[in-house]
Amino acid sequence: MHARRMILFLHTPFDPMKRRPLLALLLLAFAVVTAPAAEPIRRLDSVGTKVPTAEIKLPPPPTLEQKIAALTELVTQQQSQIDALRQQLTDQANAIEMLTTDTESVSDRVAAFEQVFTFSGTTLTINFEAIAISTDALSIDAGMVQVDSDLKLFGNFYADEIETDFIDAESYDPGAGNVW
Repeated sequence: MHARRMILFLHTPFDPMKRRPLLALLLLAFAVVTAPAAEPIRRLDSVGTKVPTAEIKLPPPPTLEQKIAALTELVTQQQSQIDALRQQLTDQANAIEMLTTDTESVSDRVAAFEQVFTFSGTTLTINFEAIAISTDALSIDAGMVQVDSDLKLFGNFYADEIETDFIDAESYDPGAGNVW
């Protein structure tokens, strides 16, 4: 009956005042049960008692020469990185200079082109001192060709029809159509 009361007591709502006897009983149960000890516990009653310690051997600190050698190696590595970056910058600067030169050359060519060729609507005007065309055959298909210049032709000139106000020539062979 006592065990039954204890079980009922455990299932009752929490009330710290009613659980004190149960807490005392649990503490008593844990105090009575003995646990096997792995090692006996020693008490340090006096200051002179020595506690065993393990010796840990640390590597000796680096010497001044070792520190200097490590720093020299680091400086050498960083200097080689700086040299590589400097070379990259030089290469990029050369590439930019070449692009700038190419751009200036293209700008000069465009300016020269604009002085020779003029576009106005659908008309192309070529303004040049002389134009030389060297070809085996030249074909011009136009509704009208107008030439305004002091034209001098040497060699043979063939046309189906020529209309002119006058012909000035050193020699002139009148034909049947040229008799008035």
